[in-house]
Amino acid sequence: MADDRKRNLHNAERPLTAKQQRFVSLYLIEPNATKAYRAVYGGTEPAARAHGARLVAKGNIMVAIAAGQRTIAEKAGLTAAYVLGRLVENLERAMQAIPVMEFDHEKKAMVTTGEYRYEGAVANRAAELLGKHLGLFPERVIVRDPDQMTDAELEALATDARKRLRLMA
Repeated sequence: MADDRKRNLHNAERPLTAKQQRFVSLYLIEPNATKAYRAVYGGTEPAARAHGARLVAKGNIMVAIAAGQRTIAEKAGLTAAYVLGRLVENLERAMQAIPVMEFDHEKKAMVTTGEYRYEGAVANRAAELLGKHLGLFPERVIVRDPDQMTDAELEALATDARKRLRLMA
């Protein structure tokens, strides 16, 4: 695994082949490595899934994809500040009680019905994305080989797991 990472970092400077450039172009249009791989190289779905995933993990491909994504974002005028601003705007708008409107044929105008609509799902999703961006919800993933852990570390993990199970019950 460490050798793969070193090889990928080394490959980051290597120029792309014509097929790799086409793969990156297609991947930037629709970020699906399997579809991009099949369009460029052909092959079966399972083979394309495996080869596409491997190709996306190559250093020079990752660099090209990141550069392409930055270019697309710049051309579209997208910045982190812009996206965060729209999320805040969405959150604030969704939290308002919006009056339900209907057309009044006599007045020939839109009038309120007296009912209000609250967009809770929109508000929750916007708040979640803002919180993730700000790092408020760190993912706790422990990736360690139990054979490499001390007895004390294993016991601490077991104790923590028992506490969590009790809280869930």
